[in-house]
Amino acid sequence: MRLCFPTRAVPILLIILLPSIRSAPADARTFTTSKIVLTGETSPTGQPYRGFEGVSVSDDGKIAWGAYVGPLPAGVNNALFLADGSGVSIVALAGTAAPGTGGNFQSFHDPSLNNAGEIAFRAPVSGGSKDQGLFLSSGGVTTALSLEGDPAPGTGSASFTDFGPPDLNEAGDIAFNAGTDAFPPAPAAPPTGIFEATQGAILHVAAQGDIAPGTGGTYLILGLHCAINDSGSIAYLGDIYGGNVSQGIFFRAGGTISPLVLEGDPAPGTGGVFAGLWDPSSNNAGQAAFNAGVSGGSASGGIFVASSSEGHPVALVGQTAPGTGGQAYVLFSRYTVIDDAGDVAFQASYSTSYSLGGIFFYDARTGQIFPVALVGGEAPGMGGRTFSAFGYVMDINASGQVAFVAGLSDGSSGVFLATPDAPPDSVPTLSGWSAAALVILLLVYGARRARQAA
Repeated sequence: MRLCFPTRAVPILLIILLPSIRSAPADARTFTTSKIVLTGETSPTGQPYRGFEGVSVSDDGKIAWGAYVGPLPAGVNNALFLADGSGVSIVALAGTAAPGTGGNFQSFHDPSLNNAGEIAFRAPVSGGSKDQGLFLSSGGVTTALSLEGDPAPGTGSASFTDFGPPDLNEAGDIAFNAGTDAFPPAPAAPPTGIFEATQGAILHVAAQGDIAPGTGGTYLILGLHCAINDSGSIAYLGDIYGGNVSQGIFFRAGGTISPLVLEGDPAPGTGGVFAGLWDPSSNNAGQAAFNAGVSGGSASGGIFVASSSEGHPVALVGQTAPGTGGQAYVLFSRYTVIDDAGDVAFQASYSTSYSLGGIFFYDARTGQIFPVALVGGEAPGMGGRTFSAFGYVMDINASGQVAFVAGLSDGSSGVFLATPDAPPDSVPTLSGWSAAALVILLLVYGARRARQAA
């Protein structure tokens, strides 16, 4: 029997085959990890680094961190630093004047950096009228944003007593948690609130006793970490008093506060419901990433992403942790970070003893997860030293670069930056039957053309 196809059949059959063409799964993403600074190296103070406190990375690759340094004659043992590509500079030093307090900085915590090189941070103060405050370094000048004892707007006559980590956006606006001396509505519930520093003013966002939308109750405790995106939308966690749920993640956008996720809502990918929520991070797409417990489902907890229109799981307890030889996630760190593409970096333990863990990267483009750095894994450029632990606070920028603090096997520690390599282009492929049919078609067509040429 002879197979014969007219020339015009070729485009017809190709059209038939096109629905069977699909993209091959992307190859595993890899990361290039660079050491930024290491204990024992000489800092710009002239003294060696002794340890690190917090890290932040901007979209253009600047990195800020706090560090303990060797003792100086003036007693300086803590400093805030910025690496901007041209070198490392000192932003602030312990023992120097803390603006607005009449005292001196003691140490520096939770830096948050934007592309302009501005850094928001919190710091305890000694020898002045204030014990602590939130500060902003901009253009080489440090100013006080809010200080202990300042009025807490929206709380009646209450004042600020302490501050949580600030989050700084590209417009220079800062969201932060703060404690107040307001009278608590329930025993053992320290008064807290979420506030915004913008254009020289401190604004009230939510505070203990405010109505918590969608819950039938009021806020009892506000989460320590809140997040602000470049449009000024703020995501935060709230424990609820007197309502039909005990927790929720809320989103303030355009002056309106709405619940994003509530305890008891379906936990996607598990068949269960949320039972325990942790502080969210957010991005410019209006998504929030968070750790949550799950009740009545196929997993006891996981990392999730939610927006006003959808939610999906990132990683679940019991799933295989990539790069670990088949071990499964058993516990997730409370704090996760998300970039504008929806990529998520998170920390997880993957052994029942909790002794092994790592930093992982969820690629929103493919839905795959890749290891960034693992306990016991070699630290690049460190002469064979391996990672032994990771600081729980890390940061991610718009390029998917992940900044983190890590301990090493010889007892040293450092600040590191993991840069994702460019994702491979997807390669069009055919299903088995379609590929075979296409081969036969091309062979027959080639033979026919050869006969015509003869």
